Amino acid sequence: MPRKTVAFGRYRLLRTPRGGRITYRRTELADLFSSPEYIGQLVPGSVGAAYRDFGKQTGYSAQELADISLWLSSKPGMAMLLDQHVNRSGNVPTTIAQAIVDLLVAGRVSPDPFTWSEADEHRLIEHYLVLRAQTRKTNGQARADQVFAAAQNGFLQLARGAFSA
Repeated sequence: MPRKTVAFGRYRLLRTPRGGRITYRRTELADLFSSPEYIGQLVPGSVGAAYRDFGKQTGYSAQELADISLWLSSKPGMAMLLDQHVNRSGNVPTTIAQAIVDLLVAGRVSPDPFTWSEADEHRLIEHYLVLRAQTRKTNGQARADQVFAAAQNGFLQLARGAFSA
């Protein structure tokens, strides 16, 4: 099949809600990028090598990055994580994990993130911000307010899945 046809088919698939979900659920690359043998042979300067270096620097595994994108997929949600990562990277995994667990235990969200609505993700963001405020995050609420203002002004899409599209 010609290369253009494959690319166009993927583009068309990603433009539908169902196709986007099908593609988004596939995390085979997480397994591949979790292999020390595989990532060890990536060419310096390549995207894969940049991922490898990011993983070494932050401690995130490929699977952890794939998993977190299931729970938070709006642009403001990912912006909140990036903001904390830049400021206090060591707190991100435990803070977001605790927020997810708290909501699951309280029965406030479904354990299947693929069934989540925007309201479910918003509940996660709100609870995450409460927990984030308990960490040593600098100006956490003011920074969160800036992200929400950007979303309200149309600079960031609030829609679930907007970050992955």
